[in-house]
Amino acid sequence: MKQKYKLLISLLPIISIMGSFPNVNTASSIITKLYVDPPMVYALPGESFTIGIKVADVERLHLWQVNMSFNPNVLSFINITEGDFLRKEGKETTSMKNLAGIEEGWALFSWGIFGKFHVSGTGVLATVEFQVLTTGESKLDLVTEPVHGIVMTYLIKMNPAPVPPGGEEIEDIPFTAVDGIFYNLEVPPVALFTYSPEIPMVNVTVAFNGSLSYAATPREIVEYRWDFNDGTNGTGVTVDHTYTNGGKYNVTLTVIDNTNATALIEAVYNTTKMPPIWYELHSKNTTTIEVKLGHDIAITDVKTSLQEVTAGETVSITVTALNKGIETESFNVTAYYGNNAIEKKAVTALSVDAEETLTFNWDTTGVAEGDYQISAEATDVTGEGNLEDNVFKDGTVTVKSAEDSFPTTLVIGAIVTVAVLGVIAFMFMRKRSAPKT
Repeated sequence: MKQKYKLLISLLPIISIMGSFPNVNTASSIITKLYVDPPMVYALPGESFTIGIKVADVERLHLWQVNMSFNPNVLSFINITEGDFLRKEGKETTSMKNLAGIEEGWALFSWGIFGKFHVSGTGVLATVEFQVLTTGESKLDLVTEPVHGIVMTYLIKMNPAPVPPGGEEIEDIPFTAVDGIFYNLEVPPVALFTYSPEIPMVNVTVAFNGSLSYAATPREIVEYRWDFNDGTNGTGVTVDHTYTNGGKYNVTLTVIDNTNATALIEAVYNTTKMPPIWYELHSKNTTTIEVKLGHDIAITDVKTSLQEVTAGETVSITVTALNKGIETESFNVTAYYGNNAIEKKAVTALSVDAEETLTFNWDTTGVAEGDYQISAEATDVTGEGNLEDNVFKDGTVTVKSAEDSFPTTLVIGAIVTVAVLGVIAFMFMRKRSAPKT
């Protein structure tokens, strides 16, 4: 057994082609569970879903392999990804995948830990992604029966040294396997909802109503779950909720009907001994609502025409103000360089959801050299409910002293003067040295 296992680790690429592992001894006590989670999956044609292959109550797991079968007429295998269980203690792992049979409805894959290491406990071995091709059903089967006499799904443990006489360094782990099922022959319920008032406001109760939702006859919806996207949830056909902050919220209603899956499972698994199972067909509806403040002015943009100027130049600054509230507003906007006000301008009767762009001209005459942050602020907004967005800060404008350019001009002038004098002197000396005729 020990030598066969060493061969397994060194020949993973070959095994991925063979799709086999030598049959190993089975202990009498089964305490470990290998299972598909969730055990039941529903998705519509064209959608994709992910299942987890998980292990529970395993001891000293060193390597595992799974052969998963599915209905290729209903599902298309997309991808297999290693879970975090083998790596949870920082161990390095190696893998093999044999996906040659995905068109026929099976995939073989395994992961193991390098070296003589192992992990124990409960966790995710891998996640498998499928795409739904059509309406139908499919077992998500962990194939535990030998294929051509070879075990296809197994768990291997590493026993700590020293191994007692007659023992093995590695051996198989007995387990129970729980398969999964995909099924979408039943029609899911439909989630629909309304809310009032049409324009929700901060600190004002919003009434949500899911009574328009419905399920296929003779089933009925038995549960309504609300997610208000602000960290709170609710249940029931109708729910009242109050938002304490303005903004956009993705409100989701999930409805669940009372489909009894017992008969469906019994048919798929060819058994009459299934316990009662509620299939919980469900549907979601997500709608974005914008909760507004009664009075809410925001400065949304500040732009400058220049980023570097010489004192005395003028910088053009454009500022955009937006009315986010539900009332027409009149207010003032002031532009700043650093903590210094440039100019204040009035905005009159700005309607709901409207913008206004203002232009400020900053004369930098007499401004000390340095870097100045440019900003704008909306003020004098009656009943302003959100002061945080009343200020918008842009980048910086660098102001240089006008005197900084003088030495450069002087030096250039001096160089030009010297050059001209040099040429004149040269021509004069040449003329004096010329022979007389």
